[in-house]
Amino acid sequence: MATAVEENMDLSQYKNGRHELSYSKLNEFRKGDIAWDVTLKSTDGDEIHAHKCVLASQSEYFERMFVGGFREATQDVIQMNNISSVILNNIIDFMYTGVLVKIEKNNVLRILNAADMFQMEDVRDKCIKYYMCLLHDSNCLEIKEIADTRAMTTLSEICLNHALKHFLLIAEYPSFLDADVTHLLQLLKDDNLNSPNEEPVYRAVMKWVQYDEIRRKHLLPDLLENIRLVFTSKDFVDQEVMTNPLVFSNPECYKIVKKVILHFNFKYGDSLSKIITNAKPRTNANRRTIICKPTDIPSPFKIVFLRTKTNK
Repeated sequence: MATAVEENMDLSQYKNGRHELSYSKLNEFRKGDIAWDVTLKSTDGDEIHAHKCVLASQSEYFERMFVGGFREATQDVIQMNNISSVILNNIIDFMYTGVLVKIEKNNVLRILNAADMFQMEDVRDKCIKYYMCLLHDSNCLEIKEIADTRAMTTLSEICLNHALKHFLLIAEYPSFLDADVTHLLQLLKDDNLNSPNEEPVYRAVMKWVQYDEIRRKHLLPDLLENIRLVFTSKDFVDQEVMTNPLVFSNPECYKIVKKVILHFNFKYGDSLSKIITNAKPRTNANRRTIICKPTDIPSPFKIVFLRTKTNK
């Protein structure tokens, strides 16, 4: 004879099925236009029937609305702003069935907006996973912008690491020209920016500035400050950097580059500590170090590094 415990264990196997059946039946009711208690009106005027208890159980947004004492708790019709009927239908269907419409490039942002609006973490997570699969050199910084504005920390970090690793490839795509200056500075400041030398980094930044020169040229000093020109060559700085009108016509830029030239011309002692401070080569840069001859060293106990430059 089965004990009470065994009987409870036997009944537990039906739990998920019962829940699924309940939601399925409620979905039939609303689809059949019976036994629903609220109508949601989308931005484009469509009306969607639903049950307040189901909405509240699936979304913190609706839970606060119907349980938190807001006036909507007593209303039969609720206007839903900033969401289309298609997306609203998709989200409500998901609440009842657990099946979400296929996320694609043309709907992911709208579904994400709805997930944030209704505070549905499971839908938000599905969108994040889609963006991870969609990630490419051509859209990396665009997706990072979406991730940053929505506090998607993990996705933002993945985008950052991808951009650091593939910076020179990313810079070749037209989408790079629309990158936010905040992201560009974040990349330039990072030691892990992957480039064999600093010359292509400088060229990528100048291309970005020149794409919208009128509105971006005032940003050049901050950008230039974070390009490690000290690890290029004197010829490169003289012939390509100083001859650029955007550089030599800007007093702040001129001052930055002049300091680098003084570093190159410095003959005695450790130039990196005397003229250029906090200079550090990037992790993956090809570089070689030139060391002074013993007769050139001011102190017999000091090893002096004249400068570090990239291989060519």
